Amino acid sequence: MKMLFMAVVTLLLLTGVSFAQDQIAFSEPAISLFQSVEIIKEYLSSKAKQDYSDKYLNSVSYHFSQGHPRKGACWLYHFAFKQPRLGGDISIYHFMDGEIIEFQHGP
Repeated sequence: MKMLFMAVVTLLLLTGVSFAQDQIAFSEPAISLFQSVEIIKEYLSSKAKQDYSDKYLNSVSYHFSQGHPRKGACWLYHFAFKQPRLGGDISIYHFMDGEIIEFQHGP
């Protein structure tokens, strides 16, 4: 009886794996990183509200914002000061619908 049970469980495990489907669907961002970089460069040269002359680009990441400043997938650009100081770093959120939001951290 024990051998029959083990055979059935083994058979289910083997067939279950072969019929399994990937639950995680791969998707590409609506705006590629290269397109986003070109848009942000244009934004910084013409429409930026902050002064970026004393800052450098610290990081860029594909991010899902949970609601601050807005919910959704975006490219997140983080700028930091060239001279170390507390607060004042700036993030630019480039959402997949094209909206760009500047966000200043701290005072």
